Amino acid sequence: MPLAERREVTLKYARRHRGADAGGFHNAMNAGLDIVAPLSAARTKAGQRFNEITRKDGLGAALEWRTAQFAE
Repeated sequence: MPLAERREVTLKYARRHRGADAGGFHNAMNAGLDIVAPLSAARTKAGQRFNEITRKDGLGAALEWRTAQFAE
């Protein structure tokens, strides 16, 4: 693809991206992910265990448990 054509394609996608930003699309997507991610995590075994520990021992204990899952 010639350089001029690549520039045109690049500009097209940059404009589209800026338009989405101006329209608040990315903020809406991020807000949606903030809501959906915990719901999805709750369906995993680890998510269920996290919720179980939170109910029984509190959020601090659940966060400690989660942190220990990633320890080396």
